[in-house]
Amino acid sequence: MTKKWRLIITTKHCVYSVKDAQLYVRLIGDSESTTLLKLKSKYSWENDPLFRSWERDPVETYFTRNVGKTRKKNEEEGKQCFEISVPDSVTIDKVKHLEIGHDPSRFVDGWLIGTITVQDNKGHVIYFNAAKTYGFWQRGVMTLNAESFLKGEEKEIPHRYVMGPVLGFRGISAVGNYQLSALVATEGADTVLEPMEFQVFPTTATTADVITRGFSQRLTEPLAVSGKYKLWRYDWEVPRDSEQDHACRYTLPDGRTFSCFIPAKFIRPRLAFASCAGLESQEEIRECTDSNVMWLHMRNAHERKPIHLLLMGGNQVYADPVVNMIIKERRSKGLDESNIDGVHTEAVVRYFELYVSRWRQSEIGFMLSRIPSIMMWDGHDIYSSWGTLTITPVLEEIHRAAREMFILFQLRGSRKTSASNAIYQTIGVRPNQVTWLHPPRLEISDAVYDAGPFTFTMSIEETWFLFLDLRSERSLDQVMSDYSWRELTSLLDVIENVSHMFVVIGKPPIYGDFSNIVSVAKKTQLKDHKNLYENHADHWSSLNHDFDRKRLFKLLLDFSRNKSAKVTVLSGDVNVGSWSKLTSGKDSTMIDMVTSSGIVNRAPHAIPLLFETFPEKETFYLPGHGEVTAWTEEIALDQKHKKYITSQNFLLLSPAMPSVGVKVGHYEVTFVKKPNPAYDKNHEVLKEPKMYTDYL
Repeated sequence: MTKKWRLIITTKHCVYSVKDAQLYVRLIGDSESTTLLKLKSKYSWENDPLFRSWERDPVETYFTRNVGKTRKKNEEEGKQCFEISVPDSVTIDKVKHLEIGHDPSRFVDGWLIGTITVQDNKGHVIYFNAAKTYGFWQRGVMTLNAESFLKGEEKEIPHRYVMGPVLGFRGISAVGNYQLSALVATEGADTVLEPMEFQVFPTTATTADVITRGFSQRLTEPLAVSGKYKLWRYDWEVPRDSEQDHACRYTLPDGRTFSCFIPAKFIRPRLAFASCAGLESQEEIRECTDSNVMWLHMRNAHERKPIHLLLMGGNQVYADPVVNMIIKERRSKGLDESNIDGVHTEAVVRYFELYVSRWRQSEIGFMLSRIPSIMMWDGHDIYSSWGTLTITPVLEEIHRAAREMFILFQLRGSRKTSASNAIYQTIGVRPNQVTWLHPPRLEISDAVYDAGPFTFTMSIEETWFLFLDLRSERSLDQVMSDYSWRELTSLLDVIENVSHMFVVIGKPPIYGDFSNIVSVAKKTQLKDHKNLYENHADHWSSLNHDFDRKRLFKLLLDFSRNKSAKVTVLSGDVNVGSWSKLTSGKDSTMIDMVTSSGIVNRAPHAIPLLFETFPEKETFYLPGHGEVTAWTEEIALDQKHKKYITSQNFLLLSPAMPSVGVKVGHYEVTFVKKPNPAYDKNHEVLKEPKMYTDYL
C-alpha cells in the first residue's frame, strides 16, 4: 500500500532543456530506502517552468525567463509541486537523505536547485538545502541531507548560461600542444566572463596526479550578441604525452566541470561521425518521441571507451521551420520577395536561437561538452536543398544570416581569428593546424563580410581530415566552382606524411539515381513532385553534377595512389546508413565511402521505392584509372534492406590493430543502429543498439 506525499522543488537556474526528461527521487533512511519514485513523465514536462516556451514552438516564441510561474496560483514563482507515492512503511521522521536525478537525458547536470521541501500526508515537513553550485551532481544523481530549516537563497546568479559548453578542436599548435575551445551562451548583463580552469592528468591516474593545470583567458568581449543573449568562446591548449592518452578536466565559472580526452602523439585518434541531428518540421518535432536517443548510445560508447573527436557532416540544425516562418510572416504582411527590409536582422536572431535551442538539448549537450567536435554545414543548416532553389532577394538575406551563424557556432568564430593572423595567408599546408582552402582576407574582421567558401583541412600527425564546403558555391550546374576544384587539387598535391585521409562530404557520392522517379512524379502530378525534383537536383547523381562527381572520384583516387594513403569518405544527409566502395581499374586503389545518417532524423517514407532505383553496380571511365567500379556492400544487420540502415545511426571509428589483412593506418568502423523499440515496455531501460563492424 502507498500514500501520497507532496514534494516542492525551487529552481534557481537550468542550463539544459528538459524536453525528454524523466526525473526520479529516492528517500533514504538509516536502515532502508524507497525504490525510485518518478516525479514526472517526460510527456508533461513542457507544462512546467523548467521548460522554456520557445522549446514548445521555437519558430514562434523565443527566449523567455528560465524560471516562469507555476500553474498553481498559490505557489511562488519558480516552484514546482509534485505528488509522489510513498510506501506505508515509510515515515517522514525516518527520512535522512534524498537522492534526486536518475534522468537518462542528464539535463540535471545543468540544473541548479535551490531547495526541496517534502511534506507527508499528515502535514509534517522536512527540508533539503541544495548546494550553491552545479558540481554536486555525480553521474546524474545528487544526494541531499534532511534539515529542519530552509537556508536563504541568493537572488542573482553570476552567469546564467543557456547553452554550452560546446567543445571544439582547433588543431595542434606549433609546439605540439592540443588546442581546444569551448563555446557558451549566456543571458543577462554579463560584460565579462571569468577565466576557465583546466587540469590535465593521465587516464590511468587520479586527479591527484595532475601533470598540468592552468586557466584560460578572461573573456572581455563576446563573439556575438543577440538581444540580451551573448555567445562567448574560451580557448586553451594542453600538452600531449607520446604514448599515453590524457584526460583534460575543465571547470566553467558557474562551477560545472567536464572532461575530454587527449590522444597520445603516437596513437591515432578514436573518432565518432554523425549527421542530420534534427527534424525538418514542427509536426515531426512534436510527433517523434525519443528523437535524441542515439546521443545516449554515443554517451554509453564514450564512457566504455573514450572518443577523441566527433566529426559532424552537416545538418547539425534544421533551419527549414525558421525560414518557412519568416517567409510566411512576410507574405501575411503583403511584402514581396524583393523587399528585404529587416530580413537579415530577423534571420540572425532566429538562427541564433535555433542553434541555442538545439545545442542546449541535454542529450546532445552532454556529448558536445565532452568530445571536441569538427563540423561542416550542409543544406538544412541553411534551408533544404540550398543551391538548387530559385534564389530571391529575401532568401539571399536569409542565407547571409545562416552563413554568419555557421561561422560563429559550427566554426566557433575561427574565421574571424584567422583573418587577423598573417600566418593564415601563407601558401601551402600547415600540418596539424587548420588550413583554409580560401583563407579569409586580412581586412575581414566580422563574419558578416566573410562569404567563404569554407573548405579546410587539418591533421593529427598522419591522420588527416578534409572538410569540403559543398554549399557556398553550389548551384544547379555545379557543386564547387572551377577555381575551387583547381585550388583543392593544388592543396592535396602538397600534403605529405599522410597514412589516412578522412574526407567529410554532405551528400554521399555513391547513392541512387532518382531521375526516373522524378520523371514519373512530374508526369502524374504526384503530390510534392517539385520538392522531389529539387532533392534530386541536389544529389551527385543529377546529370548536371555528373562531371563534378567524376572529378571528385579522380581526385581522391589520384591522392590515394600518389600518397600511398588510405582515403575514406564520410557522408550523411540521406537519412540512411550505407557502405559503398570505389575501385580503380588500373591498380588496387580503393576508396571506402561510408554514409551515416541521421543520428536524429528518420529515413524517408518512400525509401522502398527509392531503393528500386539503385543500381547493383556502376562502371565508368576515368583518365588514369581506366574502368572504375562503384557499388554498395551489404551490411549484416537484422533488417529488411540488406544494403541500407533505415533507422537512426552513427559511426564509431577506432584505429585497427595491425594484423593479417589489416594495414597500418586503417580503421575499424562500427555502425551503431537504433533498436526498435528504443526502451523497455516501461520506457525506463535503454535497449542495447544493433551494431555492424568492418575494416576500412
